[in-house]
Amino acid sequence: MWLAAALTQAKRTKESMWSYFSVASSVDVALQVQAGAEARLFVVAVNQVGLAAALVGKLAQDVVRPKADDIRRLVVSFEAECPGIRKLRNVVAHHDEYILGIGREQRGSIPELSYIFGTHQFGIAYAEGEPPLTLEIDAIATAMVKLGNGIESLLSSQSGARAGESRPDSSVRS
Repeated sequence: MWLAAALTQAKRTKESMWSYFSVASSVDVALQVQAGAEARLFVVAVNQVGLAAALVGKLAQDVVRPKADDIRRLVVSFEAECPGIRKLRNVVAHHDEYILGIGREQRGSIPELSYIFGTHQFGIAYAEGEPPLTLEIDAIATAMVKLGNGIESLLSSQSGARAGESRPDSSVRS
């Protein structure tokens, strides 16, 4: 469920970014707000995909221990392909604290949060001296599908079902 939601949100985020960057005027506040909102929802959904996959691994541990180890490896690989997703999710979820300069990762500095928008990326500069956290939307979508397909393949090989039958479309191109 979270994979489908995150892939849908990836598409919506890219569409919003394209709309924002295709406007003739230099700044369209409404489109910027829409693009930012879609990107924030994408960040939350991507984080949930990783958490859901980790939960599947924990639940599988009691039933099929070798599969649980393989699922854990898939989750670790996913997290490596999505560096900073948890920290970015924390900045998004605790935006109020970061605006006040009391976010956990700010270390006492009070920078102005700076948002990074691109047609295929979203990010936030959140603390002085720290590199901004950015997500490449297509790369993240590919990593999510790889994770979902890997878990589905592992679990369906256990039950005898064919792997890959019900995987959502990985295309997020607009």
